[in-house]
Parts: sequence; structure tokens; C-alpha cells
Amino acid sequence: MKIRLRFLCIFTSLLFLTASHFSVQAATNYEPGKTFGENDSLISVSGITTTPSGQLLVASGNEIFIYNTQTSTLSGKIKTTLTGISAIASEGDQVYALSTQTKNEEMTYQGRIINRKVPTGVLCKKYSMTGSELGQLSLQGLKDATNAKIHNHILYVSDYAQRTIFTFNLSSGMNVRSISNNVRLCCGIFDFCLNPKTNKVLIANLGAFQVMQEGASSGWGKRGTADSDFQGCCNPVSVAYLSDGNIVTAEKDPSRVKVYDASGKYLSTFPNLTSLVRGCHRVCMAVDSNDAVYLGVNGARRYVVQYVPQKTTATSFQKVINVR
Repeated sequence: MKIRLRFLCIFTSLLFLTASHFSVQAATNYEPGKTFGENDSLISVSGITTTPSGQLLVASGNEIFIYNTQTSTLSGKIKTTLTGISAIASEGDQVYALSTQTKNEEMTYQGRIINRKVPTGVLCKKYSMTGSELGQLSLQGLKDATNAKIHNHILYVSDYAQRTIFTFNLSSGMNVRSISNNVRLCCGIFDFCLNPKTNKVLIANLGAFQVMQEGASSGWGKRGTADSDFQGCCNPVSVAYLSDGNIVTAEKDPSRVKVYDASGKYLSTFPNLTSLVRGCHRVCMAVDSNDAVYLGVNGARRYVVQYVPQKTTATSFQKVINVR
């Protein structure tokens, strides 16, 4: 009897330890969370980033809206002197706003004269969270700025016109290295994310319907209508890493957001997702330190929707113990 009781105690302890372990691990399943900016008359959502202090920054027009991620309330605004923000990134309490500069160019196409805007460079300004302008960063070699990230004091900027990701030292503004994978892009979209453990870049190679690792000649994924595939005219348009190494991808129209493991194995799809964008438009995406995912909605209304990971609870383990 003593042996059986001792075994039962050990078994019970192991179950509770296992339950406790799984209760704090992020699952691959997500559920809808809060929304941000629905009542703030956003012109568009052209950039999203989060801060370690729990704030969500949303670029719209020439302004950056600051939201508290716990309450979804607007806590401040940064009004820039830029004509329009095409990408944002943050480090600590400093925000970098990037604007693609253009010029009008006349061209002849099938016997018709067409006027179009051609990117000529990027203007980058630095701001405090209270809205003070802190200076300007010269980013030589860029033609446009589609997306931007900061990691270890290095600014990464994707340049759609040159199909290249450029990196810059934030202190000097000097170009550190350039990343070009012969990607197949379209629709003016060029999204990427950074593996925080390896500093390697992961690219949404939407024209090839793949996700591609920096330095690789090809990636994983294919065109199709299955849950594991990428559908539409060209997808995925956005990628982001989760803290467990899994990867989130976003597709534009029709909108789907999914989770894959690092090898490209399909894991899950975000449920109850409404249309994020119409037609060939980018889906801005960011992930915070709690693995909450933020997605820009650029449809009839403009705002940001949050998805949060479901947590495995100890309830089922406790029921097993009670039965025994």
C-alpha cells in the first residue's frame, strides 16, 4: 500500500509539473484579441511596430499613432514633417520614420503617354515617443523604403525598386551589408523579418509563393488552395517570427494568416479573420514580446487587429488526477 501511495504521489506531482509547464507555453492556435484605431480616422496603415514597454506604433499618412496594447487606447501621436510614411521601426524610446521620395516621370506605353511616380531616395527622421524630432539619418543607396526593422542597433530596410534589403548602422548611417536573393516581387510589396537568434533575414517571396531564408536559392511553400499553400495572385506578403521559432505568414486577398514551423510545416490558421486588404496591397504585421500578432486592415476602414495565442491550461490534467 505504501509503495502504491508513493507511486501515486510521484505520478500526481509529475502531472502537475507537466500541466504547469504546458500552461505557460504558447500554442500554435490563435484567437482574436483587441482592435486599435477603429475610431481614429486613419488614412491608411503603412507601418506597424511594437515596443518592449507594451506600445503599438501605427503609421498613417504623416503621423504615428501610439496605442497601449493592454487597453487598446490611444496614448499619443507623433506628427512628422514627412509627406508620407512608408515604413517605421523603433529602438528603445526612439522611433524611425522613413518616407520614399519620388519624382514624376513621363513614359510612352503602347502609344500612350503615361505619367508615373519614380522613387528617387529615402528620407529618414528620428523621433522621441513624445513627438520631438531628434535628427535625420542619411541612408545612402536606397531608392525606396517598403519595410524597416531594427535589431542590435542595425536598421534593415527593404528596397522594392532594387530588390534588395539594405542594412545601416544607426549611429553612423553607414551601410553594413546588402541582402539580395533574386526574389520575385510584385505589387510594390517587399516584406521580411529577422531571426533574433541568428540575425538571418527571412523574406516573403510572394511572386514565387514561397518563404525564403537569406542566402538560399529557393524557399518553402507553393501556390495552391490547400491550407498549407499560398493562394491568390501572389502570396505571402508578410512574415514574422514567434518566440518559439515558428513563423507567421499573411496573405492579402483573399486574406489568410497562418503559422508554420521553421521547416515550413503548416501548423494552423487564424480563425474568424475578416478581409485585411482589397486587391494587391500589403498587410503590415508585427509581433510583440508576448507573441501577440498585429495586422493592418486597409479596406473600407483602416485599423489594426490583434490576435493572441491560446494557452494550454492544466484543467484536463487535473481531471485525470481526480478520476484516478
